[in-house]
Amino acid sequence: MANLALLCPHCNLHKAGRLTAVEPLTGKETALYHPLRQDWHEHFVLGRDGMCHGISDVGRATVDALFMNHELAVAARYLQIRFGVLSPTEHRRN
Repeated sequence: MANLALLCPHCNLHKAGRLTAVEPLTGKETALYHPLRQDWHEHFVLGRDGMCHGISDVGRATVDALFMNHELAVAARYLQIRFGVLSPTEHRRN
């Protein structure tokens, strides 16, 4: 039960019971993002075009494993941004 979180159906289908995935830049097994335990802004940036970009190893592994930039998901996020439901984000600088 510790692996349960509400996600869109697209991401839920790709995540299933997985806790890790291969990070595409390093090829190393990496923990997937946990929305109840981690801050979204530390791992992802949402572009004005609806594309989700991983900015950490966890973010990149999650974007890749959950196919978060599938054309339908991107189109849905783009429309949500256009109608003010979502806001694009910028990478936080420490």
